[in-house]
Amino acid sequence: MAASGKDQMGVIDGTVVSATTNQAVAGARVLAVPEGVATGAYSVFPVIADTSGHFVISGLSPGRYRLEAHADDFVTQAYGARAPQLPGKLVEVGPGQHVSDVTFHIFPCGAISGTVRDENGKPVAGATVRALSVHDRHYFQTAGTNRQGVYRVSNLDPGPYILQVSYPRLGGSDETHLLPGGLESIEREPETTEVSKKPPTQNVYACTYYPNVTDPTAASSVAVQPGIAQPNMDIEMRSVRTVRVRGHLINGVTGKPAPSGLVGLTARINSSAFPGGGAANEAVALYSNVTVEVKDPSGRFEFGKVPSGSYWAEGQISGDDKTLTGLVSVEVGDTNVEGVLVEAGDGVELKGQVRVERGTAFDFSGLSISLGWADLPLPYLKAPPSTNGAFAFEYVPPATYSLIVKNLPSGYYLNSARFGGVDVLDAGVTLGTGSSGQLDILLSSPGGTISGQVQEGDKPVPATVYLAPYPLRLNRADLYFSIPTNGDGTFTLTGIPPGNYKVFAFRDPDPNLISNPALFESFEPKGESVGVDDGSSQSVKLELISAADQE
Repeated sequence: MAASGKDQMGVIDGTVVSATTNQAVAGARVLAVPEGVATGAYSVFPVIADTSGHFVISGLSPGRYRLEAHADDFVTQAYGARAPQLPGKLVEVGPGQHVSDVTFHIFPCGAISGTVRDENGKPVAGATVRALSVHDRHYFQTAGTNRQGVYRVSNLDPGPYILQVSYPRLGGSDETHLLPGGLESIEREPETTEVSKKPPTQNVYACTYYPNVTDPTAASSVAVQPGIAQPNMDIEMRSVRTVRVRGHLINGVTGKPAPSGLVGLTARINSSAFPGGGAANEAVALYSNVTVEVKDPSGRFEFGKVPSGSYWAEGQISGDDKTLTGLVSVEVGDTNVEGVLVEAGDGVELKGQVRVERGTAFDFSGLSISLGWADLPLPYLKAPPSTNGAFAFEYVPPATYSLIVKNLPSGYYLNSARFGGVDVLDAGVTLGTGSSGQLDILLSSPGGTISGQVQEGDKPVPATVYLAPYPLRLNRADLYFSIPTNGDGTFTLTGIPPGNYKVFAFRDPDPNLISNPALFESFEPKGESVGVDDGSSQSVKLELISAADQE
């Protein structure tokens, strides 16, 4: 008698344990995702590990699976990965096969703690502290300060973070009022020449970054290791003087004032200042991305308590069939700013297509494709691709954008992106009024692998390994890799795009090095040169760069 379909289903069972203590992780959630499918695109309910950390996944069709373990206070990790940032091993399940003894070693999260004080040394209670990932611009964790100004940011994945402090503490109806002190209503005070000429009189706490700087480009990052709390990360908040910014929102189609709409004010900073991507851009946005609603026949808007600096004012008018958008730069000094005109008009439709080299069958719907302003971190414009890789951005304001492609399956890398026949990965996507053309994105596999060991003299030692392209390409965050070694100094980096790189090993990395890869230039003689080809596998021995060598 032939085996039934039920008899053909496979089973995977195993155990989830802590990578640092080897103790069972009760209640861990384990997923089995088919090869070539992004986690978010695959509907699956996780199985829950019992009190001994044991789990059983049944009813699996024959094939290869990527396993993921999730647990409170632990970093999400793939089975077989040597570190949380790395892809894991695929588990093959044959017809009716029972795969057993699969053991997950997952890493506990880290933490950062310290005290927030003002410039007079007094504790600042009720402030919001954010730890923003340098590598992932969407990932951050938040904590508040208590009456003594003490904070603790927990549940942090290993990696470098920028610490940002804002006051008052955000939350509730003030969640979008991110400038210190919030917004002033446009209806509280008439618009008069006399008022506009008054010098600013209000001081507020400036958004501050570790170590005690108000300019996010000068922030230093803090390295978080698995299961380790970084104490004494103290921050001093400083007060700054502020002014108001007033203007009018104009409908660019009709040429008339817009009686309703939205205007956002965001700090204007060149993204090249943050070649590592991630947290620094996010930090700027969290500090100054404030939106005010326009409710006035003349289209009038107002922002209150704005510190000096360079900003973008972005207008948005929503209609029945489309949204009008516009962007204008605003310079803020030590006097009130009047007469800002934001004209919102038709945007550009940008269509695109994602392909896989060699025509491999692939479900693209799990990919994340977005555009970010080339010198403005938010807002993002997202275009989820269909299963065949087609996508479209609608009503994109004319500007230059950075292309961000995430959630690539294990083993794939971003090969190229072309618009109008021009490579846009380094230069960005430039759209003008009436621009046309298709954005073509190509993914390739398998990429290269670099493994090796870090030594100090003849002794293997643990370290942090970095891979940087040479010559440096500061606008390509996807070409920079970092990983902590195992206890014996061994490491493996996978999915590396073809190209020329240098590999470095640091005992105590300079935090500025982590957030600003341009600093790798000074360590070039200490790096090991490696050329990577598709599918290549190389082994290197690295000499440790000590903290003294970084001075």
